[in-house]
Amino acid sequence: MQRNNEWNQWRTVAQPKEFLWHATTGKTWGTLDRDRFDFFNNRFFQSLCFAQDDFNGKAVLDIGAGSRLRSKFFRGAKIVVLDALADRYSKELAWSDIRDADTIYSKSAEEFIPDLKGEISLAMCINVLDHTYNPEQILRNVAEYLKPVGQVIVSVDLHDRADEMHPIGLNRSLLIAMVERAGFTIERQYLGLPEKKAWGHGLAYSLVLSPKGKGMRRRRLFHLVIFKGFWTGLWRDFVEQSNRNLRRAFFHLIHTVLTVHRLLR
Repeated sequence: MQRNNEWNQWRTVAQPKEFLWHATTGKTWGTLDRDRFDFFNNRFFQSLCFAQDDFNGKAVLDIGAGSRLRSKFFRGAKIVVLDALADRYSKELAWSDIRDADTIYSKSAEEFIPDLKGEISLAMCINVLDHTYNPEQILRNVAEYLKPVGQVIVSVDLHDRADEMHPIGLNRSLLIAMVERAGFTIERQYLGLPEKKAWGHGLAYSLVLSPKGKGMRRRRLFHLVIFKGFWTGLWRDFVEQSNRNLRRAFFHLIHTVLTVHRLLR
């Protein structure tokens, strides 16, 4: 019953709002802020220790690609898009570059695509899993899609409450448990982003995974690479709050630190 509720909320509320966001706010990605999008996109992948030629001639699966293809960072890659809104982006957003993908599946990522089994060298899922209704099923599908030496990039905003755009809440422990059950080993993990602390709201948390491992045994914070954007994001929030009310700013900072501790447990 719970899963049905999440699916219904995703289908009737989250997905329409997701498309509306891309058609309005996200439009700047394809017009005025195109160079800025590319700059921050490049910094993100480079900060995760990927180079542009790493997957030249290989299949890269862009799950929940959205209206702009982050996967175009990888030069010469055969880009495969899996996004339930792909057809709408292609038909209704003239500025979207989703048409540049080599193959497009306009389906939910929870649906298994037999044609992809054993074909993918890199699967990337950027700011997507917390927007879905069954992230563990998506991870299990990805495990089937990967080649034996394939890799996965997962990046989410950790937050413990569902809302209209996010049918589920995700904290670090829950995500790691899903990753391990799907059969992945965690190679690297990152807190925050190079330029900010979250994709949208919550706390950005990124993983680089490889298949068929037993997962990370210890889960202490020293396993994390903490991006500068995490600290600068906290400072920006504090300054913004202190301009209005210094006492409230200190309470906001304490609340944020406690929230970070809770999400990373």
